[in-house]
Amino acid sequence: MPRRFIIYIIFIVACLLAAPFSIAEAEVSSVQSFSWNYYSVEGNENNSFYPSDESDYLYEGNFHYNNIFKGDNEFFGNIAYRSTDDKLIDSQSVSLENMYLGIKSKAGEFLTGDFYSSFSEYSLSNALKGLRLTLDAEKQSRLIILAGFDTAKWEDLWEERCDDSLNRRLVWGTRLENNLLSNKLALNFNYAGARDDSAYVTTPLMTNIFSLDGKYNVNSFLVFSSELAQSFVDQNIDQDDNNSKGDRAIKLACDLNLKDYNLTSKYSRVGTNFASASGFVASDLEAITLDGIWYLPSKLRLTHYLHMDEDNLSKTKSTTTEQLNPGARLDFSLFKDFSAFISTDFRKRVSTDKNTDDKTYSYSTGLTRDFEAFYSYLNYTKTIVTSDAISSRERNSDTYSVGLDGSFDLEKDLRLAWNISENLSYEKYKEAASSDFTSSTNTGIALRFPSSLSLEARASFFDNNFYLNDTDSNNTQYYFMVSRQLKKDLSFNLSYERRDYNFASNENNYAENITRASFYCKF
Repeated sequence: MPRRFIIYIIFIVACLLAAPFSIAEAEVSSVQSFSWNYYSVEGNENNSFYPSDESDYLYEGNFHYNNIFKGDNEFFGNIAYRSTDDKLIDSQSVSLENMYLGIKSKAGEFLTGDFYSSFSEYSLSNALKGLRLTLDAEKQSRLIILAGFDTAKWEDLWEERCDDSLNRRLVWGTRLENNLLSNKLALNFNYAGARDDSAYVTTPLMTNIFSLDGKYNVNSFLVFSSELAQSFVDQNIDQDDNNSKGDRAIKLACDLNLKDYNLTSKYSRVGTNFASASGFVASDLEAITLDGIWYLPSKLRLTHYLHMDEDNLSKTKSTTTEQLNPGARLDFSLFKDFSAFISTDFRKRVSTDKNTDDKTYSYSTGLTRDFEAFYSYLNYTKTIVTSDAISSRERNSDTYSVGLDGSFDLEKDLRLAWNISENLSYEKYKEAASSDFTSSTNTGIALRFPSSLSLEARASFFDNNFYLNDTDSNNTQYYFMVSRQLKKDLSFNLSYERRDYNFASNENNYAENITRASFYCKF
C-alpha cells in the first residue's frame, strides 16, 4: 500500500477526531476472522479449478463506528480489510474491501469512500468510491451531488491496472428531488456523466445524461410514474475527430393496488445510441410488461403476466428479434391442509434471420403440505420446445421434484433439522429420437446442542446420462461442519468438503478436497 495513501487516511481521521465537537455517545464495533484453507485435487488436476496441493490463510476484519455529537451532528464510518495468500479469493495479498467516513446533521450528510447511489433507471445507479453530498434542509426538496470512481477495488485508484478488474470509470452526477401537491407528486431532475479510463479501454467513451423522472399518487390505489432521458455519447475522447451521438429513452408505468387485485404495467423504449452512467447495455429496444395478482374467494390466488419486447426498431442491424411471454399461475387450497398450484408459461422468439423461430410451452403443477413435524412438496413440469427453423432444437422434457424437510426438539435445548429431496429430468430430442436423463439427490442433517455446539452434514448425488454417452457423469459431494461458540464473542468453525467427478472416460476423473478452519471474534 503506498505511503501517501496511509498518510491520507491518518490525516482524515486525525482531523475528524480533532473537530471542535464534544462526544455525547460513542458506538464502536469490530468483527475479525481468521481462516485456514487447504486444497487438494486427486486425479486429473487440469480439470479442477483448485490448486492440487496448497495451504492458504485468509484474514478479514471490519471496524465500524458511530459517534453522536452535541448539536445533532453524527460522525460515522466503516473500514473493512483483507489479507490472504489465496489467489482464488483475492489477487492482492493485502487489500481494502470497504471504507467510508461521513458526517450527518439536520441540514444533510457528507460521505466520502464507498457508497451506492441510485438516481433513476436511465441516469445513474452505481456503487462508487468517491464523495457524496446530500442537502435536505427542507422536507419538500433534496439535492444530491456526487463524484467518484466506478471500480471494484481500492487498489485500482493507485495502481495503473489490476489484472482482475474489468473497468475503471469516473462517474459524477447531481439529483434534485421535489415533493409537490402535499407530497402527492414527486418530480426529480437528474444529471449524470461517466468517462472511461484510457488505461482500461482502447476507445474510451464519455457519456452525459439528462433525465426527468416523477411519480404521481392519484389516490390510495393508483400511482403513475415515468422517466424521460436524453444521453450524449462521445465515441472516443482520445481522438481529435471524436463523434458524438445522442439518443432518448422513455418509461411509463402504472401501479393499480385494489383490495383484491394488483396490477403493474410498464412501457419502455430505449434508443439505438442511448447510454447511461450505469453502463446501460440495452439499446434500440421496446418492451411492454403487465404483471397482476388477483385474490379470489376461497383462498384462490391468480398470478398472471405478459412480457413483450422487440429490438432493432430502427433497422440499423441485420437481425430483428421479437419475444412474447404470457403466463399464469393459480394457487389454491385442498382438503386436509394441502396446498396446490397449476401454472402455464409460453415463450416465443422470432427473428428475421430465419434461424430463430422457437416456441416453448411449460406446464407445472405442485402439491405441498405442512405436517408440523415436517414440510413436504411434490412438483411436476412439462416443457415442449418447437422450432420452425432448426428441427434439432425440438425437444420435450419432464421434470419431477419431491422433498421433505423438518426440525424438532429431541430434548430440552437439543434441536434436530433435516431435509431430503429428489429431482428427476427426462429430456427427449425429437430429431435424435433419444433422451437425456439426469437425477440429483440431496440430503442433510444438523444438530444444535445446548452448549452452542453445532454439527452439520450434507450429501449430494448427481447422475447425468446423455444420449451422447461419452459425456455421461456421476458426481458426488459431501460436506461436514462442526462449530462452537467458545466465548461470548468468540466462535470456531471447522469444515471439510469433498467433490468427486466421474466421467465416461476415466482419464478425466478427479476429486476436490477443501478443508477450512475459522475463528470469529467480535469486540
